[in-house]
Amino acid sequence: MDRTLARVAALVPIGLFLVIYGIHAGHGFVQDDYTWVLHSRSRSLADLAQLFVRDNGFYRPVVSMSFAVNEWLFGAAPRGYGLTNVALALACAGAILGLARAFELPRGAAWLAGTLWLMNFYFTKTAILWISGRTALLVTLLGVLAATAFIRHHLKTALLLVALALLAKEEAVLLLFVLTAWLVVKRSGLDDRRPPVGEWIVGSVTVLLLYLAARSFTTAMTPFTAPPYYRFTFNPLAVLRNVFEYADRSSTLAAVVTVVGAAILGFREARLEPITRRAILCGAIWLVAGLGFAYVLPVRSDLYAAMPAAGSSLIAAALGASLWRASTAVRRRRALMAAIVASIALLPVYWLRTQRMVHVAEFSASQLDDLVRLTRGLAPRAFVEIDDVESRNPHSPNLAAAFGASVNDAYALRTGRTLDLILVNSTAPALNPSTRAPDLHLALRDGRLQVVGRPGS
Repeated sequence: MDRTLARVAALVPIGLFLVIYGIHAGHGFVQDDYTWVLHSRSRSLADLAQLFVRDNGFYRPVVSMSFAVNEWLFGAAPRGYGLTNVALALACAGAILGLARAFELPRGAAWLAGTLWLMNFYFTKTAILWISGRTALLVTLLGVLAATAFIRHHLKTALLLVALALLAKEEAVLLLFVLTAWLVVKRSGLDDRRPPVGEWIVGSVTVLLLYLAARSFTTAMTPFTAPPYYRFTFNPLAVLRNVFEYADRSSTLAAVVTVVGAAILGFREARLEPITRRAILCGAIWLVAGLGFAYVLPVRSDLYAAMPAAGSSLIAAALGASLWRASTAVRRRRALMAAIVASIALLPVYWLRTQRMVHVAEFSASQLDDLVRLTRGLAPRAFVEIDDVESRNPHSPNLAAAFGASVNDAYALRTGRTLDLILVNSTAPALNPSTRAPDLHLALRDGRLQVVGRPGS
């Protein structure tokens, strides 16, 4: 009976995840998605190799390669890209489960760690529903796999995985410092095995230098060349706000589950064994240090919490294992029932939190359909001016929200043709206004693109 109940409690959140994101993923590309997919197209090994010396402001060739594979499989149909993100999120949860097992946590606690990460209210929906959010999924997956290899003393494999994580997202540079701190923990008496410090330090420096050398062949942003919202700020108020916001985005669910679990399971008899303490300490290092860049960046994103949240999930799982060991059979059954009921009760909450992003993706797809239809007869390089509208209602996206600066890439990705498309509106005039008279004048009216002027009309 208890074993069946435990299986149901473990599988219900996964079913919830699959229902929500299996339905909502891949309804359309949004903004950067179009540019990234278009410029990741590869038709040969030479094209794939070129991705390592190219950038879109960020140097993330592993992400570009994943888009190249998707484009080869699915073309310009966003559904396959979205389902790839779903699969990557599940892989991240599985990797976190594996990391918890590497720390010798029980199987149930390891499952809890992966589930807590997967069911986060913030970054999971952003990483899956925004196709470009794949950056956070790939860096988390590769980073956690690197950490698992490190804990299992496969240092060369760990260094290779860190190198791949760096090629997925630049925040992976923090992994080298996190794992070096873990090495100190392992040598402090909490682990019987003594990893080769010199080998790790030399390997880490080598990986970092090779990564910086690879970046030097591109024009990717640095902290000195980035726009103001990507430059580090050490304003105390801004940093303090970031600390609180990212504590929420990365750790609230794990903290609530831990507190409720302690209330149901009881905590008076719980004891932190050495294995549990090591997992908690390493999880805390991962969480705090993994958010290093997020603390000092003016721009805020749910995605910055994705990789660090593996740390809070590991902490919650380790504490949960201690609570579970010290609890009674009756209390354990209550905790499992509470987990099942809570998962089902939260289904509408998770569902509603996806609606804004799904709406924008669907709007983008429908407007692109209209744009292709209305411009079908135009010659290549024809100039099309499109009047956008200012959207004050978050439930009514405009073309700027759908395409941003990528409207020309969106058109090229869908049609293989090139036009000169410019979005204009009263609050955000075109960045590069044309002096030419438009060959076609379109406008967004009542949520649909319409022709409002042709040459000579």
